[in-house]
Amino acid sequence: MIRQPEFDPARRPSRWPDCGAFELDAYWRELRRAVLALEESQWSGSLRATLDEPGMVELIGPELCAAYRSLAKRKPPVHDDTREKRREVVHALLDQLRCEAFVVRKWGRARGSLWQRRPALETAVDGDDVIVQRLDQVTARRFWGLGFVHEDDLDASDELARRAVRRSVRRFARDLVDLADVLRRRPLPEVLLVPGHADRRFEQLMLDVLDEIDHHAEPARLAEDFCQKTDLRVRYPGLERVRGARVQVKATRLPRVHELRIADIRNRETLVILSPVTLAEFIDAQVHRRMEPLLDKAQLDAFWRCVQGEPTTIDELAPAIARIFDAALAQPTLDPRGPMAAVPEALRVVIRSFVRHEAFRSTAALRVHEASGLEFRHGRDGRLRTRRSDPAS
Repeated sequence: MIRQPEFDPARRPSRWPDCGAFELDAYWRELRRAVLALEESQWSGSLRATLDEPGMVELIGPELCAAYRSLAKRKPPVHDDTREKRREVVHALLDQLRCEAFVVRKWGRARGSLWQRRPALETAVDGDDVIVQRLDQVTARRFWGLGFVHEDDLDASDELARRAVRRSVRRFARDLVDLADVLRRRPLPEVLLVPGHADRRFEQLMLDVLDEIDHHAEPARLAEDFCQKTDLRVRYPGLERVRGARVQVKATRLPRVHELRIADIRNRETLVILSPVTLAEFIDAQVHRRMEPLLDKAQLDAFWRCVQGEPTTIDELAPAIARIFDAALAQPTLDPRGPMAAVPEALRVVIRSFVRHEAFRSTAALRVHEASGLEFRHGRDGRLRTRRSDPAS
């Protein structure tokens, strides 16, 4: 077993964070301790002083420092229930951060240069099957507990680990800033603002599939998730939507239950709803030509070959699709691509075709809303609000 050295925050890194692939446990303990100290210093009014302590920037990084400096300009919550809710959510976000960047259940091998403009790495786990992946994909696989060490370069192994940390800490910092705005709405104590790792697995699987060929999707901000029913943002050439189309991900497999769970989404025609049910509806519409043909006969035939049970209705097809996802999620570390590799290629093509089509359709629906005299704007708490564009109306 490789000994994990203690992390020394007094070291001045050439590139943050100054830790290697096998120092992550020690570094995580120091990072978590620093974040909790910063959180507690908010209530005592000493946040700025804590941020100015020697070595703080080197320990938590520039994005997280900037997030806390932004929070230091605000008044801390005065209600005890709001303070307690913030503590709860921060701990949940820390758990999310740890699972995304610091937990390695299986080590794989990587080969290739990290220092090119658009690096592509040869990756493998267990056997000799080699999969070429972009650097952002290799980094994202840490969500599944897959870590990669470079076969020829120890510095490259450390850099792969650091990139995973930087990626996740950047999201953590962004969500901390959003949290202050979300808490202004005084959410009920029982409202879950941060789903657990197990509940986010299906969402991450869909994210991996959407990003397989090119990088199109990103996790939504905390405020968008809570206030706008948005799990992902997707961007495509020609979409003309700066922040990307909004995607709500649902694992629901029964149409009646699915309808109940999306019934409270306002203006739902302006976002993409990605679920086994909507995928089944998409296939049904393609087969019966109730929409423009996006899948050719060969692609449809390949899809039907990967679905078991010969389903003939949407009620039967949606659970059949969901069972494929269940089987994939049961084996997250067998392939360098994570569980996505266990989703048949034909189904991955269907998912990407559906989401791209829905991104453009939902954007067109948004433009219809805007043309009707309603303008959308984002409140500080992340809510998508509407107002009349004509002041006289």
